[in-house]
Amino acid sequence: MNKNDTDPVLQIKDLDNGTVMSIEELERSNNEFTNRMRSKSTSKKNLIPEELQFTTFNNQEKDPFFKRTAIADYLPAHKGNVWCVAGSSDGKYSASGGEDGQVIIYTNDGGLTQLRAFKGHTSDVVMLEFSNDNFLLSCSLDSTVRLWHPTAEKELAIFQHEDAVTAVSFLPTDSSIILAATLGNTVFVWSVRENEVIHRITFVSPPTAAGFSPDGNYVAIGCLNGFVFVYTMPEFRYVTQFIAGPRGKKQTSNEKVTSIQFLGNEQFLIATNDSRIRLYALENFSVVRKFLGHESKEAQLRLSVSSDNQLLMTPSENTSEVFIWPVDHSKYFKGSGLFGSFLKDRSKTYEGFKYGKKYLINAAAFIQKSSIQHLAVIVGDNRGGVSKVISIQ
Repeated sequence: MNKNDTDPVLQIKDLDNGTVMSIEELERSNNEFTNRMRSKSTSKKNLIPEELQFTTFNNQEKDPFFKRTAIADYLPAHKGNVWCVAGSSDGKYSASGGEDGQVIIYTNDGGLTQLRAFKGHTSDVVMLEFSNDNFLLSCSLDSTVRLWHPTAEKELAIFQHEDAVTAVSFLPTDSSIILAATLGNTVFVWSVRENEVIHRITFVSPPTAAGFSPDGNYVAIGCLNGFVFVYTMPEFRYVTQFIAGPRGKKQTSNEKVTSIQFLGNEQFLIATNDSRIRLYALENFSVVRKFLGHESKEAQLRLSVSSDNQLLMTPSENTSEVFIWPVDHSKYFKGSGLFGSFLKDRSKTYEGFKYGKKYLINAAAFIQKSSIQHLAVIVGDNRGGVSKVISIQ
């Protein structure tokens, strides 16, 4: 949604009183609210629970990128599991969603300061995504997708479906177009302006993940049975399909596609429930590299990519760990001689952090324009906690 006051698509209508405001007007009217919320934040740091045992690790690296890493803040934000977190592309905001149905937005200044706590979903929130202009989508097992903005006091729109929604995404070049994947074996493309479905695609198996290329020319959709389908945009012309699984081996039925993230406009990452993340070339859909080390057998763990496209990250199932890999591991591999050689298409070169046995990490996302030079991560755990992990220079 381009920030143009004359464009009616970018005006927000209050669902209660019918008032129409532009994004700029809404932001100005809410500056006082934002400052008031910040002033309520105490100077005391939120206490990190004693049972949370933060440690770091690294494997096969010459030196870790982030030599000193620590928890900068910890908030008891939700009741029950935090299933998803996200960060805005401009670095200003973070968000979390979870078992309690809440969507919480934070400012990233210093630690994490709660800005908004939205209620509306009646079941678990399972995915969040910010648009390039800071609108926020949430999808839930209550069969709805909801649109929010950090400066709005409540939801801006509700997109109702017949089945639970597993994934959601903005078209990067036009955030008035959104995609929602549902357990009803269907992907819906919605017009935010009209609040109506403009396209739908039906699959044999439920779609569980989706991702657009940054230029908006391609979309990849992954399913419960491990198949991935690629289409061109905006006409949704079919390009190809393939199984995101082991090459040269019998395919199994448990390799659900859990997450899809593009690395620029020429490559994309696919995470599956065989504890693998595969980097594919968009040119010929060949596997460029596999990333190993984490565990992913059943959970819907989402990938996150750093702002410089040099790092990828995911939690590890049931291990309280977050893994971070360099995309080009050859620069950082700790090899020596014949026995230190490595396969170019396979990377176990990673580092990360863990929270100990009593705090399971369900979600992690890069925030504040993280890169190889600077780490900032928002983390959601099984006890309702949302924390911020940073590198210390």
